[in-house]
Parts: sequence; C-alpha cells; structure tokens
Amino acid sequence: MAEDQDGQQITVAELLKRMGAEQSTASTGRRHRRAAEGGVSVSELTGEIPRITDDTQLSGRAARRRAREAEEEAADRTASGGPAAG
Repeated sequence: MAEDQDGQQITVAELLKRMGAEQSTASTGRRHRRAAEGGVSVSELTGEIPRITDDTQLSGRAARRRAREAEEEAADRTASGGPAAG
C-alpha cells in the first residue's frame, strides 16, 4: 500500500481515483487530424509514397482499371435512366 501526504496508507483504488481526478483537469488534447482538415501524412513528409493527382501518368494496369471503372459508371447511369457520360 502507498501512503498519502499525512503518512496514512491508501488503497490502489484511492490512488487511481486521485490520478483520474488529476488527469481530468488536464487537457484531453489529442485528436486525430485528417488530411482534409489540414493534416499532413507521414508519407507526404518523407516523400516515400508519391502523391497521385489527376495529371499523374498511370501505369498500364492502373489506366485499365480507371477506364473499366468509368465504363461501369456510365453503364450504371444508363441503366438507371440518367445521362450517359460522353
């Protein structure tokens, strides 16, 4: 058992209660920042993973995938009665 300032023994439960009271007065601070909110990812800082934009030259596989997804979206729009992409 631990002792308080008066030299009296206190239980673990009392210690935890006191620590909880001290921590609740401290700032609750930590918050995950998303890139959309102005955060910067580690990969952007280190440059290990290049950022992909609409102007980025895609590999053959990625280009085929993007084309297939565009075709599927156009087919879905046509099937649902919406305008087809041109």
